[in-house]
Amino acid sequence: MVLVIIVAVAMGVALMLVLARYAKDPNVLRAEFDARGRFGAKPEVDPGRLRHIVSELLGCIGLHVIETEPLARAGATRLVAVGQGVLRDARHIVYVEASPAGNIVAAPTLLALAEDVAHNAASIGVVITPGKIDRSAVAGLDVDLELIDGLDLLELVKGRLPAHVAEMQSYRLAGTA
Repeated sequence: MVLVIIVAVAMGVALMLVLARYAKDPNVLRAEFDARGRFGAKPEVDPGRLRHIVSELLGCIGLHVIETEPLARAGATRLVAVGQGVLRDARHIVYVEASPAGNIVAAPTLLALAEDVAHNAASIGVVITPGKIDRSAVAGLDVDLELIDGLDLLELVKGRLPAHVAEMQSYRLAGTA
């Protein structure tokens, strides 16, 4: 009887190890589920179009984009914007994440932005995405980060770029994670 229990426990542990080793990333599973229609028939924002709208939005709040470069992640762009500060120009590093894995900007991206802000002596880091943002990594950071998810982005567009509201509402937008 004891042998049966020990074998059952060992089989359970072995099954858990196999599942943990070969299971897909939860963010990828969420993205696959989303692609099957959970958000409806709305398309994702084209990365180039999102970058253009974000650049216009930054201009409306007094920031001038001085650098643009693609990041290693699909649909991701790094912008450097400068605005008028009290004694000197304030430097902002903006990550535009058009299509994050699983439709969620995860903690590693936020940590990379925080390092980028600290390394370049920027005033603030900003993440802008039409998806969700995992805010769990922000609590322990020593830099200022502004996190703008899909719903926040729509509200900013409504307030600053009313000509783009209908277009933004036609895309798949998500709120906080």
